[in-house]
Amino acid sequence: MKKIIYSVLVLLLFAMTACTENKDIYGEGPVMAPALSVSSVKVIFGPDGGRKEIIVLSNTEDWTYETTGSWATVTREGDVLIIRAEANAVSEILTATLTVVAQQEGNAVEEDILLAQAPYNAQNLSADGTANCYIVSTGNTYRFDATVKGNGNESGDGTSGYIETCGLQIDTLKAAYADLLWESTFEFNRSSCANVIQDIPYYDNGNIYFSTGTYQGNAVIALKDGAGNILWSWHIWVCNEPIEASAANGYEFMDRNLGALNNTPGDVNNRGLLYQWGRKDPFLPSGSSYASKQNEANRQVGDGSGKWIVEGQAPLPVSTAPGNIPHSIQHPMTFFGSYTSGVYSWYMAIKNSLACNNDLWGKDENAEGRRKSIFDPCPVGYRVPPAQAFGDLNQTETEYAANWGKAESFGRYWTGGNGDFFPFSGMIFIFDGINDTGTRAYYWTTTMVPDDVYSRNLYLASGRAAIFRAGHAYGCNVRCVKE
Repeated sequence: MKKIIYSVLVLLLFAMTACTENKDIYGEGPVMAPALSVSSVKVIFGPDGGRKEIIVLSNTEDWTYETTGSWATVTREGDVLIIRAEANAVSEILTATLTVVAQQEGNAVEEDILLAQAPYNAQNLSADGTANCYIVSTGNTYRFDATVKGNGNESGDGTSGYIETCGLQIDTLKAAYADLLWESTFEFNRSSCANVIQDIPYYDNGNIYFSTGTYQGNAVIALKDGAGNILWSWHIWVCNEPIEASAANGYEFMDRNLGALNNTPGDVNNRGLLYQWGRKDPFLPSGSSYASKQNEANRQVGDGSGKWIVEGQAPLPVSTAPGNIPHSIQHPMTFFGSYTSGVYSWYMAIKNSLACNNDLWGKDENAEGRRKSIFDPCPVGYRVPPAQAFGDLNQTETEYAANWGKAESFGRYWTGGNGDFFPFSGMIFIFDGINDTGTRAYYWTTTMVPDDVYSRNLYLASGRAAIFRAGHAYGCNVRCVKE
């Protein structure tokens, strides 16, 4: 492998030097400008430390190196830099920069190599099980299992056929690095949203390591292969306030929307995140206050590498399982949606209840095994609720609405349930983005409409409260319940 890397570097270096000649203004012929190439710009150590090599090629022997920090030592043997690290005994990710500089006739070029080492005692978020969402707090270092998709339920893809087609395990032979796709707060503040996740996440030996910054918010971290393709991604929910649950209709409801920082009426931080039905990856609500420009789009990414694509992106024209699921997993920041023959869908391009009635977020009730699917967006111990968790589906709309208090502070209290507040967070419509912020709320359930291509949705407005049907392409809130 070293010979292959070396050969590639030689070719690159030759191409570089062929294009970097400078004229000698004193008439003594061309002077070769310095050129430099390194075999990697990132070196990651596990907690145990070890030894790594970087191959350096230059058209001059006069190249030097220096490194920041003291936890890693660097020595040179010919064209190879040898980097060594001892075991990491501190409670944080160690980072350093190794800079290589090539000089020629007063000119210089340089390459920066990022060095990082994971800590021994990073809190293991997967200790009680894996999920697509992990709840953390500010100012700490964490790790989670990046070898399994979602909660690892072997039968947990509904009838989509995804596990049969794409597998349940993440291919660690393909896994190359972790990448921060986006980080965001609920208000438009560039300095704060860029400090939800500190530095960048790291992948090592089947685990992703990351540290949180000083601001609460949300983020998504992806595991990528060497070509930059996303293998899977995880929602990181940075919330310092303890999240509790309260009972209604035999279920234990989370005390806030999935992704919200609180459930304070009128506070922009109570909105939570928005989801297309059956997808695991979240989208951002409006970032404006309830009383101002209520439907202003939020495109925050902080120091992430991703880009939001929310309006007008059609899904692939597929009509068989697993549909657009693999494509959506590779594009977690793209909001897919289309309208075809009465179907508002991101998953299928046909109106076929057998194809679309697929329990992507798990069955409502299942006495055998786990009810949660591998696409469920809720954290460990929670799942998306079935429609019956919100009450008797046989009630009339008038009877159902009687269980909800009057509209106040841009939301309604569930007076006939657990008494909690449900904010009017709005939704994402497939054609024109965010709508209804401050005036309506839409909450997904796992329940499909029998013999149809729609799912049950809790709808709240100032004058109405009901369980309606909704197309899967809409972006709505989730209020998780305990498994």
